[in-house]
Amino acid sequence: MQLQIEHVCSLPSRQTCVICSHFFQPNLARVIVYTKDEAQGDLCPACLSQGASFVRTRLEQTLNLSAS
Repeated sequence: MQLQIEHVCSLPSRQTCVICSHFFQPNLARVIVYTKDEAQGDLCPACLSQGASFVRTRLEQTLNLSAS
């Protein structure tokens, strides 16, 4: 798992969190989570604040559910 932080230059559109599926509005930056060099989606501030272990565990659960 890798996180990429991108600076937001203009008013971005609302994003959906890849972990909790809630909509959120990025302010100054957006955080995109990658697995195996493939972008999985954006992380909301609430999920990101839970830490790397939380994000990794929830992402694994989400990807396993979608693969079934």
